[in-house]
Amino acid sequence: MYLAPKDRVYLSLFTGPNGTGAGLQYAGWHAADCVEFDDAACDTIRANFGNDVNILNMDIRKQMVEHLSRQYYPLAVYTWPCVHYSNIGAIHGVQTGEDLYLHAVRNHALLWPEMALVENVLGMREKFPVVMEILKKYKGYYKTGFIVYGHDFTLQQKARFFMLMHRQPFRFPPIEYFPLHYDIPIPGYIPARPGRMLRDYLDGPNGDFDDQPYFEKRVNGEYQRLPVIYYADQTTPLPLQTNYKRDRSVALLYDERMKSKYRPLTVEELLRLHGFPEHIDEQGNRRPYTICGNKNARYKQVVDSVFPPVAYVLGVLINMYFDHIQDLAPPPEEGEYVEIQSVDPRRRKGNVPEAFSIPPACMPVASPEFASHKSKDAHDLAIRA
Repeated sequence: MYLAPKDRVYLSLFTGPNGTGAGLQYAGWHAADCVEFDDAACDTIRANFGNDVNILNMDIRKQMVEHLSRQYYPLAVYTWPCVHYSNIGAIHGVQTGEDLYLHAVRNHALLWPEMALVENVLGMREKFPVVMEILKKYKGYYKTGFIVYGHDFTLQQKARFFMLMHRQPFRFPPIEYFPLHYDIPIPGYIPARPGRMLRDYLDGPNGDFDDQPYFEKRVNGEYQRLPVIYYADQTTPLPLQTNYKRDRSVALLYDERMKSKYRPLTVEELLRLHGFPEHIDEQGNRRPYTICGNKNARYKQVVDSVFPPVAYVLGVLINMYFDHIQDLAPPPEEGEYVEIQSVDPRRRKGNVPEAFSIPPACMPVASPEFASHKSKDAHDLAIRA
């Protein structure tokens, strides 16, 4: 079926810095609504997408479907609010990613999009069995799962699990060889290729480098744990350092320009390793994707984000599906809501507490004869009804 560009919109829950949207936009998809709890991430979305998206900066437990700008989306995107990676996943230290993800299921049950894209860490299938049971057995949808490895797309290791929920049957192709055979039209994207080196992703001499004396001490074993050392000419993919958002000394790049000879990767370098769009201005200066917040918040957003080139390829698969189907599957009809009114006129006033505040002396007392026939009378009443 033909889906006009203006209709290629989606709902995004737990959006983060919108790495998914940064890739999907080059496949023709744009977020209409983003629900995100983290203030810095909302600033990032706003800085890169402006007023084109309705941002709901709120706790998803308080978000209702009526808060959204529309009541139907052909596509919905749910990225997992894992307790280990998200502020919203640890509200007051009691919520877990699984609890919060049930609110994504709540939205899904009310909206019935034609497709949904679900994403989380590779261990999602084992770590979140309750939600996986709901998603895999959700009535009215076919489900297709993908395990995607980041080093098929850039020089960064990052394994993720994706699931496409689709209303109509469709057989999707594997995607790991896509970057080798097709161009990914993300500005500044540096694809993984044989012989690709880390230096291809590094900043020039004017980068915002962090040079601390204790980096060299850590390399020399003066701390409990030795750091992972990167080299500019290495061709092996970098393991993802999730602790980078708190401690940048866990993985250091050997750089002779630094006094300590070592430095952490910059936010901009991590953005390139994740495949975020980067534009070149008329003066030849790089204009990377804007990440807002303090230093820890900026690193956190990038480390936890979806790879935009992966999102782009998934967007291509989504387009293949919509090109294949004849029409959108109709959502289930909404049943009528009927409220049964009490026969007690005092309760019909709408002041239920008042109806229950009858003085004890006025309360009717059932006779023994009534009590003995109560069950039979109720049964007869039910039959007549």
